Amino acid sequence: MMYTLCCVGYRFRNLQSSTIQNVKKSHNLEKEIRLTVVDIPPDIELTYSNESLLLGGFFGEVFNIFKSKFNVSFKITQNKEFGIFRNGNWRGMLGDLAQGRADICSGISMTSQRKDFIDFSPQLYSGQYDIIYRKLDEHAYNYKFYLQPYNMQMWLCIAAISLAVILLKVLANYISRNNHLDSCVLNFINELVLCWPIVLQSNLGRLSSMFMKLVLGIYIAFSMLLLIGYNSTLTSLLATRLIKVPFHSLEDMLENTNYVPVILTGSNSEDIFLNPSYENKSVLRVGTLIEGIESAYSMKFGFIASVQSIQHLIGSNCSFAVGSRFISREFISLGYSKQFAHKDFFNF
Repeated sequence: MMYTLCCVGYRFRNLQSSTIQNVKKSHNLEKEIRLTVVDIPPDIELTYSNESLLLGGFFGEVFNIFKSKFNVSFKITQNKEFGIFRNGNWRGMLGDLAQGRADICSGISMTSQRKDFIDFSPQLYSGQYDIIYRKLDEHAYNYKFYLQPYNMQMWLCIAAISLAVILLKVLANYISRNNHLDSCVLNFINELVLCWPIVLQSNLGRLSSMFMKLVLGIYIAFSMLLLIGYNSTLTSLLATRLIKVPFHSLEDMLENTNYVPVILTGSNSEDIFLNPSYENKSVLRVGTLIEGIESAYSMKFGFIASVQSIQHLIGSNCSFAVGSRFISREFISLGYSKQFAHKDFFNF
């Protein structure tokens, strides 16, 4: 996406002077171009300097190139929303274009409904709507967590070698001391209960048979290797933070959680909830991106917005996450009033 934006700016800056002169002659642009914008960085950013309104951001750079290269003057009107069709009329920037109060608007998504009322420039870049939410902090304690390093095969292997060592030890005692069978059974039970490397190691010095010392030595070495492997695997598990994901999609959020979607008033995301399947769903509408981010941070809200548009607000804040499935993708371009006569000038 950034490559596309840079290419567009590069193309504007490297126009040949002869082409500029030809375009000037074919269009009479002595009149001010009425420009309506919404302050949404990084697409466009408005700043005031000496009581004059300055344009920044990507679209601000594009309009400034037209101003400096072509001597095009703009009359800027700041709006609070992109536009939505309500009560038979368009509001926001779209309302300014549809009702002839403005000639051009800054970046706006192209939809079939909007094409009936305004015209669009060629596509400049694409974007998508995602669900931004705050990561969950609370986790149910997992009592099986410390058993995760060992699978069933490993536990069977430990049980098998421990049982083999115990049987050999009991058998050696039976042969060397001529114990009765009932005494051997009792010793087997005791050894089974106390089947730990440290217990077996304490008996290692009292064994007279070199064979049994070798067997127990192998068992202790095996146990130590298992302990090292266990600690290594457990360390990696503890170092990896697994975040519980409350939902994966908009449908999942609405049907299976108590999260409420948050949308920017007048944005294209309002069209999503015109779908009959979402008509009875609760939706929180906010006037600015900051309000949407604050809502998503403070309570169980999922803010439906472009990650690019809020990146400058959240910065390196790691408290937020993005849903694994995007909601919709769209193409962004300039919007023109149907009556605007110089569309080709801005399209070339």
